[in-house]
Amino acid sequence: MNQIHPASLPNMIGMHAFSKALVEWYIQNKRDLPWRKTKNPYYIWLSEVILQQTRVEQGLPYYLRFVETFPRLQDLAQAKDDEVMKLWQGLGYYSRARNMLTTARIVWKDYGGEFPALHSQILGLKGIGDYTAAAISSISFDLPYAVVDGNVQRVLSRVFNESTPVNSTQGKKVFASLAKSLLPESNAGTFNQAVMELGALVCTPQKPLCQVCPVATFCLAKQEGTWLDLPRKLPKTKVQQRILTYLVPNFDHQTLVRLRTGQDIYKGLYEFPLLEGELDPEQLKTFACSLGKIKSLGTASKVYRHLLSHRDIRCQFVTVEYISLEHSPFEKIEWSKFSGLPISKLIDRWWEDHKGEYL
Repeated sequence: MNQIHPASLPNMIGMHAFSKALVEWYIQNKRDLPWRKTKNPYYIWLSEVILQQTRVEQGLPYYLRFVETFPRLQDLAQAKDDEVMKLWQGLGYYSRARNMLTTARIVWKDYGGEFPALHSQILGLKGIGDYTAAAISSISFDLPYAVVDGNVQRVLSRVFNESTPVNSTQGKKVFASLAKSLLPESNAGTFNQAVMELGALVCTPQKPLCQVCPVATFCLAKQEGTWLDLPRKLPKTKVQQRILTYLVPNFDHQTLVRLRTGQDIYKGLYEFPLLEGELDPEQLKTFACSLGKIKSLGTASKVYRHLLSHRDIRCQFVTVEYISLEHSPFEKIEWSKFSGLPISKLIDRWWEDHKGEYL
């Protein structure tokens, strides 16, 4: 493939013509999304956090619910943790919600509820990296910072026929430089959104619509016939398999739960008593007996599966009927209140299948 030094790119492809064609296409073809109708940094930030690791189709209903529930940053900053986690339930990557709540409280406390306007201040907030800081800075404050997400990387790798792996250390530097080289002097936010939209709608991974691409004449990969080979990526990290077995205690219309802490998955969510690893009947019975006097021990449920980027989580549930419950680190809760708790997607799926047995 032809390798081109980033410094030569603006002159080579005609930066002004490229930007003009792309922005004109965007204005005529962009999707009608609510966060594109505002420059309010709170709403822009909220949309960017929700859309991390999440498709627009999935994230849009969550965005609308968050805006309705917390119309101002002050409302989010003063919300209870459980309320936010429950509203986030089903989106996954729950650290995003925890960081979002932390940042809202910091902005409320340290900036008087006004989202900071300086790029350096935005970048210093919890859970905000280079991409999100650039998006907020350019869209809300028209600052000249280029966004680089997966869609942008794909567009740039093809336009410049650039084969450096996008997920390598060198690749991050190369594509940041390429994005910066194309950024216009003004209206950076619109240009950034235009590049991302092109990657989402036209310059797609498997079947790019080159025939309707507004910048096809600038695309070196199209000229070389290499667009389907790009972008290149280093091999993915091996997926780790985890096996979870939840005991579901049932006694006098109550069950036992606890808030998951630490730095592992599902932090900040509630769960039943848990054993991790291959299901061992004797270990299961011993654990169940430690929680109280057993009336009956049920059989394991079907396997519920949840695939994350680096984890394959498989989970079963075993209902245990109790005559009495002992003092334990778990919290007794009425089944009628269980639906209001923030829980993992796995537990929520089990609950949807079985809640009729407990309510």
